[in-house]
Amino acid sequence: MSIGVGTPIPAGMVALAGGIPTVLGPDGRPVSSGQYQSLIDPGPGAPLSPRITLPHYAPREYQYTPNWNMFPTPRTEAGGYSFAQLRAWAKACPELMTAIKYRQNQLRGCRWAIVPAEDEKSPTLKAELADEITAARLFWERPNRVDKMDFSSWIAQAVHEMFTTDALCFHKQRTNGGDLHSVTQIDGATIKPIIDNWGHVVGYQQILWGYPATGYNSTPTVDSFDADEMLYWVYNPRVDNVYGTAPIEDILPLILTAIKRSQTHVAWYTEGTIPDAFLGSPEGWGPDQIAQYQAWWDAELSDTRSKRKLRLIPNGSEYIQARPFDFSKDEHEAIVSMVWAYMAVPKHIIVSQVNRATSESQGEEAADYGFSPLIRFLDTKLSEITAEIASEKVVFRFQPVQSADQLKDAQTRAVYINAGVIDADEARTEMGLPPREDEQGEKKQVGIDPALIQRAFLEAGVITRDELRATIGLGPAKEGGGQYITIGAFGATAPDAMDAAAEAPKTPPALAPFAGKNPPPGKETEDGEPAQKPGAAVAGGGDSAEADDAAGDGAGDDTEAAKSERAAWRRFALARFAKGRHADAFTASAIGSDDHAAIASALAAARTREEVLASFEKAAKKKLTGALKMKAVGEIKSAARKWFEAEYKVARAKGAEMLAGNVDA
Repeated sequence: MSIGVGTPIPAGMVALAGGIPTVLGPDGRPVSSGQYQSLIDPGPGAPLSPRITLPHYAPREYQYTPNWNMFPTPRTEAGGYSFAQLRAWAKACPELMTAIKYRQNQLRGCRWAIVPAEDEKSPTLKAELADEITAARLFWERPNRVDKMDFSSWIAQAVHEMFTTDALCFHKQRTNGGDLHSVTQIDGATIKPIIDNWGHVVGYQQILWGYPATGYNSTPTVDSFDADEMLYWVYNPRVDNVYGTAPIEDILPLILTAIKRSQTHVAWYTEGTIPDAFLGSPEGWGPDQIAQYQAWWDAELSDTRSKRKLRLIPNGSEYIQARPFDFSKDEHEAIVSMVWAYMAVPKHIIVSQVNRATSESQGEEAADYGFSPLIRFLDTKLSEITAEIASEKVVFRFQPVQSADQLKDAQTRAVYINAGVIDADEARTEMGLPPREDEQGEKKQVGIDPALIQRAFLEAGVITRDELRATIGLGPAKEGGGQYITIGAFGATAPDAMDAAAEAPKTPPALAPFAGKNPPPGKETEDGEPAQKPGAAVAGGGDSAEADDAAGDGAGDDTEAAKSERAAWRRFALARFAKGRHADAFTASAIGSDDHAAIASALAAARTREEVLASFEKAAKKKLTGALKMKAVGEIKSAARKWFEAEYKVARAKGAEMLAGNVDA
């Protein structure tokens, strides 16, 4: 359909162009919502006009009680239970208090440390931030100097309040110079959060004897303090108010059951609810006689010295023992299991009939489930204070002891080291330890199994021909017995030629270790013989630049400083790989500009950990993998076997001739 100039555009086309769904009537024309909605069926109705008509006006965080800030007692304005009730229930419930004590002891037994924020295990960053780490560590060793409280007592006090009222409050005490002196805990039941029109906390007041004593506002005035001076931490926040939710509130019916059961238990031993026994009176006694006899009996038993003496009772009296109170062990374990499950505490500590393997498994699961979130919460909060003490470059970290995982981690690292995946220094970096150094302070060469060195010495060591003949039961050679040979080679180098041979050009690394097997073409002496006999190898050789390039990381013409700097850069990139920042700039002064540019370019293109490691490999270097090692060992054994077979044949032929008398002895 064509539309000419001046022709009105159908409303349906306009609606479709704007993305609005269009309903067409029987005649094909668009139908309005009023036309296809029944007049007798109820609809949603028109929305009420909001009181606030400003666009983009922020909503309230929750529907708070009107005049919230005017309530003088904290927690009464939010409804629910008061701080006094929460504390009374916690004290009366031994199952809950045992779980809280368990968490306190866990944190008291944890080690803690101040570590670099960027890379917690980097020895380099630890050395650079030594001053900040020391300052923060000294503060946290005694965080409350006002009350002379060390960290162990300080954190135990905080955890008790956290699980009792979930209103953990601290006040920052400062020196005259403005430095942080102490972080003292304040009773959270006396602190009232002040909110704005949207329900957000903008300050605090301390309520004492029903009236505000001090105020901490977001905009300090002459008579108030900065809100930052008051720390108010909530572990279990709720969206309907600004107060936290203590564990008691979520499992209150269970807590009350445990309290009532404990009270009944105590009453049975103190007041008693059922007599120990009943004594039936003789037949024919009336109420007066029974009351008179009861009074006499009570008076007789009131004297503690006569309670155990023999007593005569009237004829016809019958002794009936009452049923004792039934303290069901299963019921107690059920209550403990439910309370401790909510607290994520391993119940095998006190619950019986759990075998050792199952209890250890449950303990590990509960520690991961309940303890890890707690220490992460505290790590975050304590790191915020640490940033004020030292700087944002360091953070606070709990280091819980995980004995079950330590052996597994050590075994995994050992496998990786022996397989050549990582070296010992990289493993030490993961553990937060610096690289090993020798007595002169030089970095030790690590990552080579000593067994491999011994094996290489036995299979490729330099010995004389006579020493080798003696190992197979042959006597000294007629000539050349004092010459040094290399096992697996087919030639020998005389002792007086060792120095000259060491200074001679070495075989390219691509032909090692059996260079003469495939000598480089065109390399001949003046008499037309190859510069090196087939299979010959110079004892003590292999210290050239080419050999170094084939030996491994940091070889070649690099100085010790360049090697160390290259290794530090590799650790730097690996540490940041997980964060996607392995291509971050690294200051290098000892590495050449060409090598620096090549490494930086390779890192920028790296997408995997292997590619990051490959960025530091030299182009001319051939990586000595486990497969290449085994191949070299096999070639050495094969060459040695051939040499032994040849020598053995010569020796047997010589011996046969001597026995035949053809050769002088």
